[in-house]
Amino acid sequence: MLNEKIEQRYQDRMGVLQNKGLDRELRAYPKGAIDFLSNDYLGLARSKELAQQIQIALYQLDDQVYGSGGSRLLAGHHDYIEVLECELAEFYQVDSVLTYASGYMANLGLLNCLADRGDTYLYDELSHVCMKEGMRLSKAQKQYAFRHNDLNDLEEKLKKASGQVFVAVESVYSMDGDLAPLQNLVKLCAHYQAILVVDEAHSTGISGSHGEGMAAAYDHQCEMIRVHTFGKAMGCHGALVTTTPSLKQYLISRSRSFIYTTAPPLHQWVAVREAHQFLKKHYASLSADLFAVIDTLNQMQLNEDWLASKAESPIVALIPRKKEILKGLTERAASNNIMLRPIFPPTVAPGTERIRMSLHAYNSAEEVRQVLSWLGALQ
Repeated sequence: MLNEKIEQRYQDRMGVLQNKGLDRELRAYPKGAIDFLSNDYLGLARSKELAQQIQIALYQLDDQVYGSGGSRLLAGHHDYIEVLECELAEFYQVDSVLTYASGYMANLGLLNCLADRGDTYLYDELSHVCMKEGMRLSKAQKQYAFRHNDLNDLEEKLKKASGQVFVAVESVYSMDGDLAPLQNLVKLCAHYQAILVVDEAHSTGISGSHGEGMAAAYDHQCEMIRVHTFGKAMGCHGALVTTTPSLKQYLISRSRSFIYTTAPPLHQWVAVREAHQFLKKHYASLSADLFAVIDTLNQMQLNEDWLASKAESPIVALIPRKKEILKGLTERAASNNIMLRPIFPPTVAPGTERIRMSLHAYNSAEEVRQVLSWLGALQ
């Protein structure tokens, strides 16, 4: 049990965070609240049809589903996962894939062991923290950020880089919702023989011909590794890394977040499999519904108290001119039955505090008007 001295230590630290407005709280929202917060862009996480499919598949699976018994290298492997990985490789149009427990673990485990001493990591300054931490834990001593989506800055750094160079980006950036210039990134990486690592967390399920993400269209134009996560538009949990057969075996042998963690139970992978089957069937209609909501938002205007660029994805950054508007916003939104939260440093840079608004295929035009009207009336 922690003693009073330790309790006081963290009480003091929380006092500092609270004074800076950087303390965070967990919140559960009531059923029926208008959702502009979750990453469930297509509504798969709330789909009763998909839930029924998963339950049927679980019933038909005559095996233990609620505990794997160990890491995949010990007791946690199963033939079902091998079949699933083959199906996912086909869905994402690659030679092979390796599944991970989560997107965070996938990026951490991949970038931790991808580069060696003498190699160089170059990464967009707005890349997700799990990518940065994976690089930091690697053997690569040369790790440099380039300005967000700035190809000139990236090229200057590519000219000076040594060893094998890895360029890490996101296809859709999680706090701004803007897109990476993938076509030009691919050309640049091909010219300098750099390996492009693309985190597709926020484009998986909503981009491409059938939800395979943005980068699939360029995958054969340069050396590329993609990370796809299932906790956003796919409505379930887990992730994968696209691989070659040799890279897959190397990750199985060296990737720490794969080796040293208990494997997810089979019910997680059943959900992933059924979600991909569901998406194949419904992608056209769900995608059309989602982008209709995005178009609706783009046709509306907030008042001058807010800065917002045109939405390119389901993620919209709303930055207030007066930061004090964000104080207590979570509670005020909840009291109006709206799921919406502000984002503060260190998640975003100081001075760019914002609302990260998420749009969904199930949001109505009236709900979009309602939330924009409510935000515009805030004092």
